[in-house]
This record gives sequence, structure tokens and C-alpha cells, in this order.
Amino acid sequence: MNRASHPFLVSMFAARLADQILLFIVPLVVFQVTGSVQWSGVAFFVETLPRFVSFPVCGILCDRISPIKLMHGSQLMRAAVCVLGMAGYAVWGGIAWLIGISALCGVLTTQGVMAREVMLPQVFRQHDFQKVLSFTQIADQLGMVLGPMLAAFLLKSWHWAAVVAACSVLFVLADLMFHLWHRLTKPVLADPEAPAGRWWSAPTNTARKGKRPGWPST
Repeated sequence: MNRASHPFLVSMFAARLADQILLFIVPLVVFQVTGSVQWSGVAFFVETLPRFVSFPVCGILCDRISPIKLMHGSQLMRAAVCVLGMAGYAVWGGIAWLIGISALCGVLTTQGVMAREVMLPQVFRQHDFQKVLSFTQIADQLGMVLGPMLAAFLLKSWHWAAVVAACSVLFVLADLMFHLWHRLTKPVLADPEAPAGRWWSAPTNTARKGKRPGWPST
């Protein structure tokens, strides 16, 4: 991958790092406040469930909206959620704001990841796709490994609201790097081709047929 692709990898790393920090500070903060491993586990379940529930809706959006727009929106909206959540905490207090921030950012992360997977084969078609996957996986996995460690380290000396503020900065950095990559490479993507019919009928029809979209019938 050439140098023009480096901002894309930096964007991936920054977004994943911020996402993992948010994901892991929730059980840590809940445990600090309650001293209960059980409530910490419940909080982790509540914040992660929306990530998986949102997959069908995120997939539908990927069929109808440009993945470039979805990536931009995902990163900027995650930064906005962090800022608004901290504002809510400053006014009303309560760690429920932290759980809500992480849950909403998790949904937006799902959208960003799905948009990226749609985009990769198109924007890096001139490169060997196995090499592209290896570089993107390195950036992604590095953020996943460093995120929990950094979350635990920061919570030793920072209030969780300051950690969330740092995450919002990382999301903005990720979007700036993505914008830089877009300006340098000017990728050309195929227009989304939404399937015919109402948007909510796609998952129903797929389930009725008993196969995943795009897979040949047996």
C-alpha cells in the first residue's frame, strides 16, 4: 500500500482505539462505583447488546447510502455522542450517561465497520486484496489490544469523563485522517444499488429463503 493509504490506516486505528477504550471503561467504572462484579457484567451486557442488534439496520443502510458518507457520519456522530453525553453528565450526573455513550457509539461503530467492509474491495482494487486485509487487520487489532490497556491506565489518574473527552478527540482525528485519505486518493465507488421493495422486507425475505444475501441458492 502506498503512502496515500496511510491516513486511512491511521483513521482505522484511532477509531478502533477510541471504541475499545469506551467499551472497557464501562465495566471498570461500574465496578469502581458499586464494587460488584455482577453489576459490572450487567453494564457490559447492556452496552454491547446494541452493537449486535443493529447489524440488520446497518446492513440496510449500506445498501442505500455511500460507504464514504457512512464512515464520515459514523466517526463524527461518535464524537458528538461523547460530547453530548458528557454535557448530560455535567448537568444531571450518573454513570448511566457513560453506559448510554458507549451503547450509542457501539451502534455507530457497527455501521462504520460494515461501511468499511463494503468500501475496501472498491477503493483498493489496484492492490493485492490479501495485502490490504493484512494491513487493515493490523491497524484494527492493534487498536483492540491497546484500547483496554489504555482505558485501565487512564482511569488510574483521570475521571471517566476526561477519558470520554479523549475518545471524542480520537474520533475527530479518525475523521480528519479519513478526510485526508479521501482528498489524496479521490476513490471512485459504485453507486449503492438498493434492492427493490420496502427496506424492511429485505431481512424478512432473506430469512424466508434461508440463505444469506448474495449467496447462491443450493
